Amino acid sequence: MKDLIVIQTYCPDSKRKLALHSLVQNLQKIRNKYDIMIVSHSPISELSMEYVDYVYIDNDNYLITDFDLTNRFWYSNKRFTVASSLIYTRSTHYAIYSLIHYALNFSKFKNYKKIHFIEYDVVLDTDLINRVNEKLDTYDNVIFSTEDRLKMAGGYFAIKTDNFPKIYYTHNKEFILNDLRLIDNKMTEDYTKKFIKINNRSTYKFPLSYDTIIDSHENDGLMWCVPIWIRHTNRLELFVFNELGGKYDILVNCDGKYDTLTSPVKKGSWCLHPLGNINDIKNIKININGVLKRNITLNSENIEKFKNDNYLQVKK
Repeated sequence: MKDLIVIQTYCPDSKRKLALHSLVQNLQKIRNKYDIMIVSHSPISELSMEYVDYVYIDNDNYLITDFDLTNRFWYSNKRFTVASSLIYTRSTHYAIYSLIHYALNFSKFKNYKKIHFIEYDVVLDTDLINRVNEKLDTYDNVIFSTEDRLKMAGGYFAIKTDNFPKIYYTHNKEFILNDLRLIDNKMTEDYTKKFIKINNRSTYKFPLSYDTIIDSHENDGLMWCVPIWIRHTNRLELFVFNELGGKYDILVNCDGKYDTLTSPVKKGSWCLHPLGNINDIKNIKININGVLKRNITLNSENIEKFKNDNYLQVKK
C-alpha cells in the first residue's frame, strides 16, 4: 500500500494557487509510491485537483485573535526584556491543526500507516521524501531543524499514524486551543514537537533541506509598536522597536485621549511612551502611518492574561 502525502494550504489568490500547483506537479515524480491529498481552507484550482487523489476543503479558516493564544515574541537588551503577543495579532494555529486532525482521521479510515505533512509553498527534491519515508521505518516522527538545531522548521514533517491518543483522530476545537495554552510561546512549530512526541514516540531530525517561496507573515513595517505592562510600576507604556529602520508616524488613542509621536528612525532603536495606570485603561487603538494596526480592549476578564503575555521586566 502507498503512503500518504498531505498538502496543507490556504490559497485565496493566484500567487498561492501557483505555488500549490508547482508542488503538486513536482510530486508527480513519486506518484508510484505515494497518494496525495490536499487539505485546504480555501477553494483550489481544478487543474491542481486533477493531479491528486483526495481533496478536503473546510471553509472555516478560523484565526485566533485572543492575545493569550497568539504567538509570543521577545525583545531583550542589557537593561530589560520585553514579551509581547501582539506582534502578529492573528494566529493560524487552529486553522492548521483542524486540517491535521482531519488528515489523521482520514488516514485511520483509509489505513495509511505514514503521513508526510507538507505546506503548499515548499520547494524540495522529491528524493528527500523517500529518505524521510525510510526513516519512518525506524522512527515514529521525522522533523527538520534549523541550522542551530534549536528550532523545528514547520514546512514539512512526517509521522507514523499509530500510537496517538484517540482525541488526535477527532476534531475538537477546545482541545486544540487548550493544548496550545500549554506552550509558552504559542508557536505552532513548538506545539508540533509536543504533539508528535506524545506516548514517548521517537523522533529523527534532518537538517533543513527544503525551501519555502511565500512568507505569509507581515514582516514589513513597524511590527514592534505595542502596549506593554511595566511590572515594577504597574503602568502601561507603548514600546516601539524599529527593527527595520525608517520613519513612522504613530497615533495612539487611549480611551479617547489622542497622542502623536514619531518612531525612532535608526534601525534597531527603541523608545517607551507612557500611557497610564493599567487599571484605568479600557481601550487602546494604535495607528501607524494612518493605518489602524492595533485595537486592544482591556477588562476584568482579560487583563491578567494581557499582563502575563505583554510585559517589560527590568534586568537585575
